[in-house]
Amino acid sequence: MAYTLIPVTRTYLDDSVPRTGTVRLQLVGALYNNGEIADCQPQVATLDSTGSVSLTVRATNDPDTLPAGGGAIKVTETLSGMDTVVYYIQVPYDGGPVDLATAPRLTGDEVSAPATLFQPVNERGLPGGYPVLDGSGRVPRTQLPANLGEGGGGGVEISGQATDIQVLGTRAAGTTGKAADAGHVHQMPSLNQVGAPSAPVSLGGQRVINAAPGVAGGDLATVAQLGQSLLGWVNVKDSAYGAKGDGATNDTAALQAALNAAPAGGVVYLPEGTYRTTAPLVVPPTVTLRGTRANMMDAANLSDPKCFIQPLAGFTGTALIVLKDQVSGGYTAISAEQRIEDLMLDGSTLDGSQPLDGIYAEGNIQNVKLSRITIRLMSNNGIVTGGVADAFPYSWRMTGVMIDNCRANGILFTRMTDLTMTDTQVIGCWGRGMVLNNCANTQMATCRAEWNGSHGIHLTGSWGNGTGSGGLLMSACSTDRNGGDGVLVDATGNAPIQIDNLHTRRDGRNGGNGGNEHAGLAVVGATAPVIASTVTCYPGLDDDGSGTNSPQYGVRLSGAASVQMDHLYLHAAQEGLHDDGTSQLVTIGPVLTTVVGATTSTARVVEDRYNGSGAPRSILTLTDAETITTDVTRARHARVTIAGDRVLAAPMGSSDGQRFIWEVTASEADRMLTLATGTGGFDLGTDTTTSTPSGTTDLLEAVYHAPSSTWRVIAYRKGF
Repeated sequence: MAYTLIPVTRTYLDDSVPRTGTVRLQLVGALYNNGEIADCQPQVATLDSTGSVSLTVRATNDPDTLPAGGGAIKVTETLSGMDTVVYYIQVPYDGGPVDLATAPRLTGDEVSAPATLFQPVNERGLPGGYPVLDGSGRVPRTQLPANLGEGGGGGVEISGQATDIQVLGTRAAGTTGKAADAGHVHQMPSLNQVGAPSAPVSLGGQRVINAAPGVAGGDLATVAQLGQSLLGWVNVKDSAYGAKGDGATNDTAALQAALNAAPAGGVVYLPEGTYRTTAPLVVPPTVTLRGTRANMMDAANLSDPKCFIQPLAGFTGTALIVLKDQVSGGYTAISAEQRIEDLMLDGSTLDGSQPLDGIYAEGNIQNVKLSRITIRLMSNNGIVTGGVADAFPYSWRMTGVMIDNCRANGILFTRMTDLTMTDTQVIGCWGRGMVLNNCANTQMATCRAEWNGSHGIHLTGSWGNGTGSGGLLMSACSTDRNGGDGVLVDATGNAPIQIDNLHTRRDGRNGGNGGNEHAGLAVVGATAPVIASTVTCYPGLDDDGSGTNSPQYGVRLSGAASVQMDHLYLHAAQEGLHDDGTSQLVTIGPVLTTVVGATTSTARVVEDRYNGSGAPRSILTLTDAETITTDVTRARHARVTIAGDRVLAAPMGSSDGQRFIWEVTASEADRMLTLATGTGGFDLGTDTTTSTPSGTTDLLEAVYHAPSSTWRVIAYRKGF
């Protein structure tokens, strides 16, 4: 078929006087005829002496041009005595001539403007390297790369009209497989439509080479398509998956389909929105689940955009996101390298009737990264890991993780070897903040545990019980207003727990009541060696000034195997450093400052209780009372002046083989000193009462014998 020429005419009169001026016609819509692109070059005609104009335009009935006809024509009338007038008409294929005076005019919505041409990268022959469109809306061939279209087809010029931009899978490329030879390019595909190239390609910015002759343009037509295929991103809102993110639609199937479709190393992308689910999402190995960003919190008057995964009523399962091991996931290799980034898991719709974790992983799942995510208001824990057949998750990395107000624990990790946590915060959880159970070779840095119902950070379980396994390094972490201890260490095993630069504040809240022997740092029953340096504790009340000043102790030591501490500043409600004497080896100092009382107290005491071997080295002054008590963990030697008859009670903190010396001075008169007997008391033969003349001092030395639970007096010197 051939183009049909349609005459376009009109006579312009001012009453009966012919007007003067010009009429300009230009094709602005799509017009295609049997492989030939209609010329968009404008036509300009000058009115003759009768005020008339006569032009011709092309029309076609090629089925690739719809509707058939001459496309949209822009008419510009510049006439004497009138303002310039611009309007559009549609030329019919089999009509004519067309009188501009009576031709129907198109509305703006009916006009198809020229499409934009995908430009090659290396333009030539232009100042600054930028191409310009000529009057027909085309890029002149002189501005295109010299070899565009070489190799067979001769290089058909692309005008940039709508017919030159084809959807994927339509109109095959030319015999060489080049878009330029076909007279069209393909439109930009959505990310999920693009796969890996099916043939070697060159990305020189000009053309695709090495495609087999006759291959459809599909994935090979444009450089833009190739670039997208290399990204490996899957958008969950693409039509292939159909996630809505509108806060109401059940997006479970759409999200899981996108996760399953992602290639190895691919990214499943969640645009801004709230994605509701009714079952756990499973992130496959090597796949990244990424949102737009994770809000640190969700509160009124915050402008942060939402990117949430949120459970719907009737949710079935135990966690919003589940990571599976090789067996349960049916994977061909070890489950590893999952990523979750820039996303919030929001449990604000949960009523607590069903326990639901944020993330749950079970079995051998390695090298997972959690980055910049927030997990809030879960009805159970924030993140939990467990084991399958003695295999546990391994070597995870966490950074920028926030866990907020979950009804159980924030983090509950069991046997997570080689864990690294940085900038991770757990706040307001009803149970413990972070629980690390035998997480050998772990590093924690700049982590925070605040306002949790129980202990802030709990290091527990049997550590270092595997071949080559070790302990933990905690650095620059802090706690604040946790219900129990700020940091509790009761870990067993023989691997060292090292704590550096720990800042504790207002812990031991205990429901607002304080006390209960809670401390900023507590080492209780730990057989794992604990080494702590630069530890501070500062007490306080709730933010609104209510509650009881806490913690009771800055540091509490009880039943520990080995504790080494230095550079301590401990301000607590009752006692800065509380050592009940039941620990085996304690080395404190030489830098220890304690303060007791409210936050306003400045009664600082520089203490020097212990020498480098762990044995006490200062002389302790005892308080005179009817019954005199001695804490033998605090010194090796004690003095007391008695102003009446007294009883020397069974010492506290006794350990087998320990020696202790008492100096007892009588004041104002002769005094009687009775040594307590029974369990933990003294054995002085048959006489347990001594007489001390006024103004003289008795010396008593005893050794504790654990099998008999008695202090055996080995020396007694009277009245010197």
